[in-house]
Amino acid sequence: MAKRKRSANAQLQAAKKQYPNSIPSPPQDANPLEPASVHSVISSEEIEVAIETLQTLSAHPLLIKSKACKDLRTAVYDFRQACTTGLNSAGMSDILGFDIED
Repeated sequence: MAKRKRSANAQLQAAKKQYPNSIPSPPQDANPLEPASVHSVISSEEIEVAIETLQTLSAHPLLIKSKACKDLRTAVYDFRQACTTGLNSAGMSDILGFDIED
């Protein structure tokens, strides 16, 4: 038992000596190529128009199902998949036992 402890301590010391001044790596989700702000990609006015458009269409669900809204549905789906907050990231459909869209 004492021999194992000494062996483990020796391995630990060797590992410490091998990387004495290592630089910590950045967080995995930090990407220097990503914009720092949403306003560097899209204007406030465009965001307001998008919000108003989605709110108006959500009041008319039959229109959302039309062929004219296919590209919009695709874009909203892509946005939802890219979103890392809310029910998507929590996996609530697995927890609740049903699909959120039902």
